[in-house]
Amino acid sequence: VFHLNDSTLRLPCKPDGSPYYLMDMIEYSGIDIKHPKGRVILTVNGSPGMFQQELKTGDIINIIDEGI
Repeated sequence: VFHLNDSTLRLPCKPDGSPYYLMDMIEYSGIDIKHPKGRVILTVNGSPGMFQQELKTGDIINIIDEGI
């Protein structure tokens, strides 16, 4: 369970047991990362996030396109 852009996101465990990463959340954010309208801001628990950042259950994730 994660909190993405003010919504609860429930995802199953990955088959290989690996963790989810911030980059995995892009597809659930609704942002077209190949054609953003502005600068894309990534935060995890209120701090700047990195694409390869490992996520933990309960993390609060924001992926926002400033141009929208």
